[in-house]
Amino acid sequence: MSKQRKRKYLQIVVTFLCICMLGGFSGKQVHAETGYALIPKVKEAQTGWFVKYWSGWKYIYANGKCPKNKWKKINNKIYYFDKNGYMQTGWKKYKNSWYYLRKSGKNKGALCTGWKTISGKRYFLAKKTGARVTGWHTIKNTLYYFNNKGVLQKGKTVGEYQLDKITGAAIKIATEPDTSEVTDESNTTGGDADNTATTVDKRHIFVGDSRTVGLSNAMGCVSYDKLLQIRTEENLTEYYLAEVGSGYSWYSTKALPKLVKMLNENPAATVILNHGINDLGNIDQYIASYQWLIRVYPNTKFVIMSVNPVNRKLYKGYAKPANITVFNQKMQAAFPNNFVNTYQYLQSMGFNTADGLHYDSLTYMNLYNYMQPYL
Repeated sequence: MSKQRKRKYLQIVVTFLCICMLGGFSGKQVHAETGYALIPKVKEAQTGWFVKYWSGWKYIYANGKCPKNKWKKINNKIYYFDKNGYMQTGWKKYKNSWYYLRKSGKNKGALCTGWKTISGKRYFLAKKTGARVTGWHTIKNTLYYFNNKGVLQKGKTVGEYQLDKITGAAIKIATEPDTSEVTDESNTTGGDADNTATTVDKRHIFVGDSRTVGLSNAMGCVSYDKLLQIRTEENLTEYYLAEVGSGYSWYSTKALPKLVKMLNENPAATVILNHGINDLGNIDQYIASYQWLIRVYPNTKFVIMSVNPVNRKLYKGYAKPANITVFNQKMQAAFPNNFVNTYQYLQSMGFNTADGLHYDSLTYMNLYNYMQPYL
């Protein structure tokens, strides 16, 4: 092969590899770079002990020597020692990957894994390798995006995903269905017309916390999958997407991805949102998320229930009536056309509760019936 042909061949190979590194020809998302697999390759240190010197800590073996320019496992923790034998802390680059060694505390110098906040920025250090991840990474069934320095990205649109402003969880943005092939056959001629009315099944999706769980129980729902309860009657299917004790964190990482998937399949559903009793301070995050939903799903009807009242004689928890009122006022101001003041309804009609927070079945049934004109 001539030098010119060899050079041409090399250019083609390099171009192909570059395209592959950037995500391939198909345009699929690029998965996270999890780095050099350090953890399984670190060897156990000899018997010894840590000794404090003027310039830092060293690990001294029984023979008086110490590890240098090496990673060592000591008491099931991994440390790095520099060329002079001193234990290192902070960020450490090794074989083109970045690792983080604790800067303080009883485990000072130990390799970190999992989530870590450093100087106000959020990182994830792969549990199998210890390396700082970049790009797309799935953690406990939730997708996140980290920039080329490993910093978790929030509140941005990356490709076909919207990143939550608080948690960074990635939510796939809905796309408008292609209706170009849909034709209106109602005016066709040349045959007997079928004048039978077509009934469209309605779908309601209730999203909330333990109070929504209580409502689903009162309505006789049954389990549908790990996240959903379901109830069906003629021309109506209701889903209850709820978790006891949940707040914005669960809503944004578990409920919201599930809700988005359901709305992509059935954009004409009605969604009833009722979170906040467990984390009234996250009002701004809820508002931002609800605004995003309303913008992305214009064909979906969104109903936002107020946070409902508590009985302070029985309930001494976090949610005080004054704080609930502030939450509801902000929510109503943000969504005047979507907000339903069920708080006022229950206050005027009365409600039954055993613990001051959760209602009995009759109260839940009354609340459900009150909501019907808004659904």
